[in-house]
Amino acid sequence: MPDTLKECRTREEVDNFFATVDSQSLKNKTAFLMEAMNNPQFFYSIGNPTDEQKYEMILTTFLSGKWRYADSLRSLKNGQ
Repeated sequence: MPDTLKECRTREEVDNFFATVDSQSLKNKTAFLMEAMNNPQFFYSIGNPTDEQKYEMILTTFLSGKWRYADSLRSLKNGQ
């Protein structure tokens, strides 16, 4: 099992991570995911989504892994 949220690659791993840190509210889960992805900006074209819709959109983005590319570039730029 991954030690950090950033290491998670599947929904099951993300769910297990949140169970181990005892975070079950959608707002907290969403905040954790956003922080793990370095707080990207999201545009909600559906208007005002529910907390569940926000969480699912952000989780889908997280699981896509595309944010990792930007994270890697940022690390290279900072010499890490």
